[in-house]
Order: sequence, then structure tokens, then C-alpha cells
Amino acid sequence: MERLAQEVDGTKFTVGQQLYYQIHFFANPRFLWEQEYDRLIEEYQMMESMNIPLARSLNEAPAQKLRDFSIIKTEVMALQKHYMEKQRGS
Repeated sequence: MERLAQEVDGTKFTVGQQLYYQIHFFANPRFLWEQEYDRLIEEYQMMESMNIPLARSLNEAPAQKLRDFSIIKTEVMALQKHYMEKQRGS
């Protein structure tokens, strides 16, 4: 996984995108996915779509959730960008 993350440096791809396309070469995805990830993604989507804050202030927000949601947001934005590029034929 660390090697995969290093390969991303200097490219237009995120770690999530690289993992999506290369995971089948070195692991079974079912062994890396945890049910908690589904819950986190669902929570992130609910907060985004309903404009619900994570906490009353940034200082009160759990650090791990901030990191997790930051990663999810980065990957969602990369996915949207990739989709738009495919639609334009780039």
C-alpha cells in the first residue's frame, strides 16, 4: 500500500483511484474493506446533502473523523473530475 501511495506523487491520480485500478493485482478487495467504511461514507453523504455540521466548532470535531471525511471528500472530488473528463472525451 505504501508503494502504491508513493507512485501517486507527481501524477494526476489520487491514492483511491490508483487503488481502485490496481488492487486486483495484489489483493482481494473484500479483505481490505471494512463495514465501518460504508458507515463513514453514508455519514459523510448525509452531512453534505443535508448541510449538517460535524460539530459545533472545529475544536470539538473528532480528529479521526476530520481526517476520514477529508479523504472521502478528496476522492469524491477526484471521481467527479474523472467523470466530467470522460463526458467531454478527454
